[in-house]
Amino acid sequence: MDKKISWMSCVCGKKAYYEENLRFNGYSIDGWKCKHCGEEYFNPGKAEFILLLNKIKKKKYNLKLNRVRSNLILRIPKEISTVLNLSDSTILQVSLEKGGILLTSPLPSETKTLDFPYLPSDTKTMTHSK
Repeated sequence: MDKKISWMSCVCGKKAYYEENLRFNGYSIDGWKCKHCGEEYFNPGKAEFILLLNKIKKKKYNLKLNRVRSNLILRIPKEISTVLNLSDSTILQVSLEKGGILLTSPLPSETKTLDFPYLPSDTKTMTHSK
């Protein structure tokens, strides 16, 4: 998407105009909002990504360790690696915490800026507020 669509037709018959900071499940993403009826239309790729992220946050994963020579390998499910934009060369921090092991992704902990690896470059980032 090289050009942003500045407006689209709303269900009420009026025009919904492009806005960059619409709230969707605790995240700020772009989309269109009708000033007449208040209907919001979110960027579909980003909204889908947020829904997947929220689904993953609710799940608990039982992961199996595999041995490769003297190393134990942890396999991370594809849906998690997609959401966190992990690849073969990604470095994760491992620390021992009370009650278990904590893997920390490269995302900053305060203001989480998520990257959308499968979206066009002009629509790739969003921010999350706690």
